[in-house]
Order: sequence, then structure tokens, then C-alpha cells
Amino acid sequence: MNKELFVEQFRSLAPSEDDFMGKGLRPSFVNQQIDRFKIQLKTTPKLKFISDDEIVNLLQTYDCSSIGIGMLSFDPEPEERDGYYQVGKVELDIIVINKITKEIEVRDYADLRHSIWKCARNSYHFLDSLIISADCLKKILLDTESGDDNDYLLTVVENCADKAGGGQYIDFYKMLLGYFD
Repeated sequence: MNKELFVEQFRSLAPSEDDFMGKGLRPSFVNQQIDRFKIQLKTTPKLKFISDDEIVNLLQTYDCSSIGIGMLSFDPEPEERDGYYQVGKVELDIIVINKITKEIEVRDYADLRHSIWKCARNSYHFLDSLIISADCLKKILLDTESGDDNDYLLTVVENCADKAGGGQYIDFYKMLLGYFD
């Protein structure tokens, strides 16, 4: 998925205030959840470096810093490091794009040489799987019983891993979507 399609599809997933009606939630919580789907075009994009990577270009063109997909968030700007681009976080751990393989992975914040999870074959596949993940997490937010349906969650996890490039990525999506066997 390219960055423009990701932005369009991600924005279309945003819940409205009406989606939360009758759930007894505080307005501040509702607004916070809606804000997690905001992506704004940067008024003055900063091209720190030229890259053919879709996520790097996404972060240089759009402000994705308010995005929240479970525990995943994007950095305001991509950072070029030795051997990888740092593009986001999963809690404290770092989401990186390997410059050689183009694979997306989560590395341990305390030891950046240690890969905790492989996430996707490349940025295109990762963006595809993030749309599916965000849609699932939105459904769980609006209908908490969905989160208790292990069959539903496993189907979504498998779909995400498939979009990401195969079964080697399944553990990341189990964690992101809260699926426990």
C-alpha cells in the first residue's frame, strides 16, 4: 500500500462521536480515541534525506505523530541510523526499517541490535497490515465483546500476518491485537 492510500483508508476508519453514544465514556476519552486517527499533511515537509521507502516518505510528508494503533505509534520524523531508519515505537521499543532487507522490525530499546519482532516484509506490506489492525482495534473499542472472541482475533491476526508477508510475522500481530492462545 502506498502512503496516499494508507492515509485515505486510515482516515476513513476514524470513529465519530456518535459511535461512542450510550457507552458512558468521558468526552476526553472519546476525543482521545478519535484523535488517534488524525493524519495531517505537513505544511512545510522536511526532506531530511531521499528514500524510496514508503513509510519514510509518509513520515516526511504527513504528521502521523498522533496515530495510535494499539501500542504502536509513529515518530514525528524518520531518523536515519546506521543500518536502519527509526520510524516509530511499540511502547518503549523501536520500530525500524532495515536499510538492506527493507524488513520492518521492532528492536529492544535497551539493545538495538536485538530484534524482538519481525513485522513485515517491507513498508508496503506493513501499511496494508496496519489498516487491518486499526480496523480490528476500532471494532474492539466500540464492541468490547469482539476482543473476547478468540476466533475473530485469530482470523484477523492471520490476515495481518499474511498481508505483512507470511507466517514469520504472526507473533507481532498477536501482540498488537492482544491475541493470546
